[in-house]
Amino acid sequence: MDVSTETKSRKKSSDRKLEILRTLVRMMTESENKHITTKSLAATIGISEAALYRHFPSKAKMYEEIIGFAENYVMTAVNNISSSEYSGLEQAKKLFLALVDIKAKEPGLVFLFCGDSLTSEDPRLQGELNRFYGQLQAVFKQSLRLAVAQEEVPEGYDVLTRANMLVALILGHWLRFAKRDASGGAVDPEKQVYLVLGK
Repeated sequence: MDVSTETKSRKKSSDRKLEILRTLVRMMTESENKHITTKSLAATIGISEAALYRHFPSKAKMYEEIIGFAENYVMTAVNNISSSEYSGLEQAKKLFLALVDIKAKEPGLVFLFCGDSLTSEDPRLQGELNRFYGQLQAVFKQSLRLAVAQEEVPEGYDVLTRANMLVALILGHWLRFAKRDASGGAVDPEKQVYLVLGK
């Protein structure tokens, strides 16, 4: 095989892997029971299950790659806000609103973050999501500690509780979206973040 043929083959394999992951994310969004089999995934793409496993050794590996992409997507947004916003309080507010808004920009990731699609998968995957939630909490704690150092908030400001509340509210927004729950009417995220931060 010459270099150009090998490069094309590699690109074709990479394109197919991306197609598999995108299809899996789309199916997570559309699936009612949230459990997706490799058989249904392969059928949706139009390939055999054997072809599917030529690109990924297991379904868990597919989910791992999607979780990795999701983390990078979110943490890139987090870093952009943290580096461009001086105020610790404003960082926390903007981060909260950006994370809530993911459901509009990347709905498939919200279904992943809520964990329903991972219920019958490798328990290790849920552990990866829990680690991700911990990362979000750490980011909020960092911004709020900066706000304390900048004297934007009074001494004794409860950083940990507020960081926990912000993550819980984000997960609540994502879960309501994933469950298509419109009960209780529309909720204004800006009002929520102001109530939690007290500013």
